Amino acid sequence: MLSLTAGDTERPGLLSSIKGLRFIRLEAFDTDAAVTTTELLRFGHSWAAVHAIHAARPSPPTPPGGSCSP
Repeated sequence: MLSLTAGDTERPGLLSSIKGLRFIRLEAFDTDAAVTTTELLRFGHSWAAVHAIHAARPSPPTPPGGSCSP
C-alpha cells in the first residue's frame, strides 16, 4: 500500500484507478513482510523472487497446509 501511495503522488489518480479494478485486492500493510522484503532486496534477490517468496509464506487467508485457491 505504501508503494501505491508513493506512486499516486507521482501520478495522481493511480490509486483510485487501481482500487476501481475489480480483480485487484489490496491487503493491509504487513510490517514484518516489508522488513523481510527489504532485507531480501538488499541481499540482491529480484523483486519477482521476493514477491514469490512472500506469496508462498503462510498467512491468515492461506495457513500452513491450506490451499492457495479461493
